[in-house]
Amino acid sequence: MALTPHALLQDAAAGTQTLFQIFVDHGRADPDAIAVEDPPDREAFADGPALKLSYAEARRRAEALGASFIARGITKGSVVVVQLPNIHELAIACLACALTGCVVSTVKMQYKAASLRSLMTKANAQAYIGATRYEPGVGPTISNLSAAGMVPVLKELGVRSVYAVGGAPDAEAVAALGDAHVSFEDAVAATEEGDAAAAAAAGATAAALQAYLGEHPVTAGDTYNICWSSGTTGESKGIVHTHGQCVAFSRTYLDAFGIAPGDAYKATLHVAPGDSWLMIAPWIVYGGTLLYCDLRPSQEGWNAFFPLIARTTWFLGIPTIFDVILSYFKVPLQHANTSKLKAWGTVSAPMPAHVAAGLKKEMDIDVVNAYMCNEGPQLFCTPAMMPDPTRRCTHFPALGFPGATWDNPAGVQLKLLDRETGEDISAVPGAIGFLAVQSAATCAEYLGKVEDETNDNLLADGFVNTRDVFRLVPDAAAAGGVWLEMLGREKEVLKVMGVDYAPASIEAAFIDHEKIKDVAATAVSTTALSQQGGQHGADLEVWLVVVTAKGSEDIATAEAREFAEKDGRLPWTVWPAGVVCVKELPKTRAYKLDRAGVQKLAL
Repeated sequence: MALTPHALLQDAAAGTQTLFQIFVDHGRADPDAIAVEDPPDREAFADGPALKLSYAEARRRAEALGASFIARGITKGSVVVVQLPNIHELAIACLACALTGCVVSTVKMQYKAASLRSLMTKANAQAYIGATRYEPGVGPTISNLSAAGMVPVLKELGVRSVYAVGGAPDAEAVAALGDAHVSFEDAVAATEEGDAAAAAAAGATAAALQAYLGEHPVTAGDTYNICWSSGTTGESKGIVHTHGQCVAFSRTYLDAFGIAPGDAYKATLHVAPGDSWLMIAPWIVYGGTLLYCDLRPSQEGWNAFFPLIARTTWFLGIPTIFDVILSYFKVPLQHANTSKLKAWGTVSAPMPAHVAAGLKKEMDIDVVNAYMCNEGPQLFCTPAMMPDPTRRCTHFPALGFPGATWDNPAGVQLKLLDRETGEDISAVPGAIGFLAVQSAATCAEYLGKVEDETNDNLLADGFVNTRDVFRLVPDAAAAGGVWLEMLGREKEVLKVMGVDYAPASIEAAFIDHEKIKDVAATAVSTTALSQQGGQHGADLEVWLVVVTAKGSEDIATAEAREFAEKDGRLPWTVWPAGVVCVKELPKTRAYKLDRAGVQKLAL
């Protein structure tokens, strides 16, 4: 897949090395050091033994898999779709793609056949790597490599090679795949001592790989990853990243978290599609040990998690993982050994304010908050930048604004755009607009032809319009005298009584209420309330809050309004018109707040 490298790849952040070359350099320093570890409870959720791979062994396996790619016609630019849980084969597959110049696209285990067909068709994927069994902890066993799973789609699309991880698929699936079926274990297996024929064959395959790489060298400007986003249409859209962009992203991440070479960190399963590269690329760049942990909603998953915490320097997870920890596991975590932990950090989206406040109050955990979108922009707010954990969830330094500097490796630059005209409004105090970002990590183009309006997000000046809504907040204590406050995603920001507000901003105001355990805000029309037997009058948009109480006593609307008014927590235009008390807030299967469910409760 030939794509135009981003001009900013010449930035020092990106460098000139590929991800595999960086990995090899770490291995040369200490080839026997452990590079990647399986979850200790692997056999509870996936087939195959739990292994610890040294840098030397991980490199050998990646080279063996890469040689298998080349031998089967999976060459530079070919797209390899990887659908694996957090096991060492995921890291090996990503390394093999980095070695050969193949383009890796990781998707989560819960993807169904229709979604897989769509993205594999768009990417013209030539290979698929999947697991024969996965136990998600909730719901039935996922058997993607079965006649009832992905196999009919893979056969229909004519995928060249299907690598099965964790044993052979069922007989019907093997028969359907025919010559396309490959055992991952066989592809990476070491030659047994004394087997001259196998040694000769392995040597010839390795020589063919080196000859191929000599003729088709992989560079930092070559595409390494495709992740997927629904954009504005709900249709999956491929977003491409080069080796250099992944390196620039990783170095900025590490700088924000204060992580040094040799540290270890934990990856988690429950991340957005394609986000596995967000975990693997920083590990490759800084070295150390990648500790895999599959945080399934089961006792076995959590029993495996807590011992690993004691060995971890950097815990990286999506915000919902922290919510689960706070809600269900704060007592065991209070007794866990966290002395080696330097940083707790989010990935993909800012953390809800009530979670950040709870983690600090209950467990003295300070989280480095991250904001990013699939196109690659990245913002971080550290405890040093913003001591208040709740404000840290939404406030970020205005990089690139006069006086607001952070010597971050990717050279992140920001500006604020008018939502209607696209005009730069960065100099307007209190302005609300779309955040635009430029850095050495931002993507240059989408995969193929994109018909929706997100094609306009890649601006001519090299900036990416995130279409996320931010507000400029003057503050003498901030670098440059201003913060960028995230109001929400474009579709989440609502105009009520002429004021732009995001539900998260209102929810944050109620975190400290002594009776409230959790809160969700939603905007509804008075017409809808009237239809449900509520208040009557002119058709207005008003805010309601849905809360869960710490005790048995409900929270009255007047009490909530008084609390919102106190000390100017909220302007009068967004004081809640009503309070709905429930036992639990509705959550999705991914344990995210179900905002559609919240509105139903409000009505």
